Amino acid sequence: MLSNCPDCSASLAVLRIIPGRAGVEYWTMRCTRCGGIHLDIVNHSTAPLTT
Repeated sequence: MLSNCPDCSASLAVLRIIPGRAGVEYWTMRCTRCGGIHLDIVNHSTAPLTT
């Protein structure tokens, strides 16, 4: 899971967590500095997949 913005390295705030199939969650996060929106795909059965 992302903990810092890949664009400016500031903190990310979670906006929404959407449950998916087979233990996967889609995390939508917004940067507290630049306002960028980032999506993380968190698979609880393996390591997180970042997009």
